[in-house]
Amino acid sequence: MPLEVRSLTHTINALLQRLGSALAAQQRFIENAAHQLRTPLAGLKVHAERALAADSPDAMKPALSHIKHSADRVAHLSSQLLVLAGSESVSQGSRPFRLLDLAALAKACCMDWVYKALEQQIELGFDAPRVPVSIKGDETLLRELLNNLLDNSICYSNPGGRINVTVLADPPGWVVKDDGPGIRPEEADRIFERFYRVPGSRGEGCGLGLAIVKEIADLHAARIEVGPGIGGHGSGISVLFGRQSRAG
Repeated sequence: MPLEVRSLTHTINALLQRLGSALAAQQRFIENAAHQLRTPLAGLKVHAERALAADSPDAMKPALSHIKHSADRVAHLSSQLLVLAGSESVSQGSRPFRLLDLAALAKACCMDWVYKALEQQIELGFDAPRVPVSIKGDETLLRELLNNLLDNSICYSNPGGRINVTVLADPPGWVVKDDGPGIRPEEADRIFERFYRVPGSRGEGCGLGLAIVKEIADLHAARIEVGPGIGGHGSGISVLFGRQSRAG
């Protein structure tokens, strides 16, 4: 076989292998997503039947409460799946990056989470330079990235705990630290896998929050580091943007 033909054959085989891996990963994702949706939808059906069978408004209230809880889970999961779909459109170049200020964006996100933090008796702190920290990126996706980090910290922190968001200027980035239960070193890589949840962890997440963080960070050529949290306790997740993300 001529060298040129052999080289072309190897290239085609490699492409087919990557395509097969991508299709298999997509199939696993669809199966996992369907499984995650099936559980709260089944709960909706069961508790709707309970509410219909109740003979008084008071008897209906527990079932209605469960219906609301299941609906919230479905809405949250649907929102996260839409974010993943949006990140894929960015990776294909259909949405260009624009100039934005990491400090202003982080401040706006933290303001959105103040009420939730107070509701959980958690102190939410914010530190940022006095000057803008400019990079090029997708504002909607970066807001979702930070929202997922804050949601994760608030969800797993203890009442009376602390969370702090720091904006870095050089390199530009965000650091979210808490004093919660922390992340074991052996789990540091797996927590960013889709649908993975740390065994024994509390909360009712579906394991997509940190996977979304990783996917959005990758799209912005950002590096993620996992380390200790506030005062050496809990966890700290840093998202550091590379030179190619810097504005100017």
